[in-house]
Amino acid sequence: MKALIAPIGAFLILAGGLGAAGVGTRARLLPGETTLTGAITEAGIPAAFRSVPVMTSYSALVADLKGRSSLRLQSATLRIEGAGPHVISADTLRLVDTRVITNGQDVDLYVRVLVTDQPSAIRSFDVDTPPATPTSSGVNGATGKPGKSGGTVRIHVAERIDGLPSIVLTGGAGGAGEAGKQGATGAKGPKGGDAHDRYGLCRSGPKDGGPGAAGGTGGTGGDGGIGGTGGSVVITFVNQPTQPEALTNFRANGGVGGQAGAGGPGGAGGPGGDGGKGNNICGPSRGHGPVGPTGATGASGKGGATGASGAGRVERQDLPAS
Repeated sequence: MKALIAPIGAFLILAGGLGAAGVGTRARLLPGETTLTGAITEAGIPAAFRSVPVMTSYSALVADLKGRSSLRLQSATLRIEGAGPHVISADTLRLVDTRVITNGQDVDLYVRVLVTDQPSAIRSFDVDTPPATPTSSGVNGATGKPGKSGGTVRIHVAERIDGLPSIVLTGGAGGAGEAGKQGATGAKGPKGGDAHDRYGLCRSGPKDGGPGAAGGTGGTGGDGGIGGTGGSVVITFVNQPTQPEALTNFRANGGVGGQAGAGGPGGAGGPGGDGGKGNNICGPSRGHGPVGPTGATGASGKGGATGASGAGRVERQDLPAS
């Protein structure tokens, strides 16, 4: 679905604040407000909202944000992708039944007012795809790759927050360890002794070939990759008292560790040795020896560790008044 963009000219009354549930009550429709709905990428957001505002002073910051007007994401899914920086700046940013998927990227939001009208969320990943399993050159499996970090979300607030979305910046899952490779084939068994005669008498008859050697042990499976570190959120109130409750809906667990690679199968037993040659006096040649036993299965790797949790903080930044 393409994003729909519509300026809103209606004007309602703003009520409510940052409640325990993190959702404001009702936010007014602002004059000239730009509304985006459906599936959105950053490229679908007007350029006026995608640059860092002037922060030489508090008055310059507020004037810059007011000059950009307001942005409303309604029943939308915004995906942050590609190289950064990833910036959204608006006078009022309103999230209505909206998901912002950062894909572990760092994102900066600059707002005079942040409003969450209905439950909305900022998430690191919606589909957690572990990294591809690497390939080793040896018999032992390679260790899985670490999961992606949950990234950092920085919210710069020039005036207030009226309802905060849930912010879930879980780290990505670690990659699976590579399975061990099959062990080496065992060596061929020794050749059986040939017949030996002297003066028309058999001194030693031919012997069967010796058994093949056991196959090599399978390679050890690679350990799973460590889960990605949980993301972090920094909510900065510019020239305003902080709202410590802004972190109520923040969670940033580390990603789960990757699965352990299985041990490789044991190598095939070596072929039996050739039988000894016979002769007319001592009898016919003998047969090959038996195939050696299959090698033991390699040990499995270890599951990856869970990534470290992220952290959040609320701080104040003071700019010159003008």
